[in-house]
Amino acid sequence: MASLYECLTPNLPVIWTVDNPVGKDSTNSIEDVYLVQFFLKKVVASPHYPQKYKPPQPWDVNGCWQASMHDGIRFFQWFLYARSETEEGKLPPLVNGRVDPVLPGNKSKVQPSLNSTMVYLCNSFRGAAKDTYDNLMTSREVPSALHFALLRAGQAHLKRQRSLNH
Repeated sequence: MASLYECLTPNLPVIWTVDNPVGKDSTNSIEDVYLVQFFLKKVVASPHYPQKYKPPQPWDVNGCWQASMHDGIRFFQWFLYARSETEEGKLPPLVNGRVDPVLPGNKSKVQPSLNSTMVYLCNSFRGAAKDTYDNLMTSREVPSALHFALLRAGQAHLKRQRSLNH
């Protein structure tokens, strides 16, 4: 299942994350794969995303792991790696074709790792489609199966917040 956490960075107020790794030889639960497929497809479709880092094969947003997803994740990681070489202090994610969960820290808030593919994916999605990212649970662009997973994640987030405030 996807998860939602508050984020401790000003440009990314909340972070969506997978609960289990997505990639070759990973758990690849349906809802986690759905989240990565949808986010990555949005990012790659952005007019600001460089053509040379677009994967050769498209993938369906259906929650099923596909070999083309491995390429899509790796191409995204290569893009981040190339971009980080020009930005001082930026650590690129490993280029391994896998998206790992972002784990919350104290008080259920995330201090994002600078080399997390999931963090970069959320940041890139928000940069490409801010309104959709910020209103993900109500966006009509989200496939219905993913929509229900996001609603459950949002409810779990609210429940965590309430328990922390008591």
